[in-house]
Amino acid sequence: MTNPIPLNGMFVTPNSLADLAEMIDQIGTPDERRMAWLGASMALNLANNLIEKQFESLVDSNGELK
Repeated sequence: MTNPIPLNGMFVTPNSLADLAEMIDQIGTPDERRMAWLGASMALNLANNLIEKQFESLVDSNGELK
């Protein structure tokens, strides 16, 4: 199985969602923070979708590995 989510080496990788929240909360203006949260939230939803698709291809309807 390969990771469907590409890593972008141009940016720091937070160690947790709490780290991500702290980084975003330190960004400039409230409008800039809202936009950062929008982008981060869409990226998290995309990552979740990609992982779910891979998971579905690896397990049967009973949740057992194929």
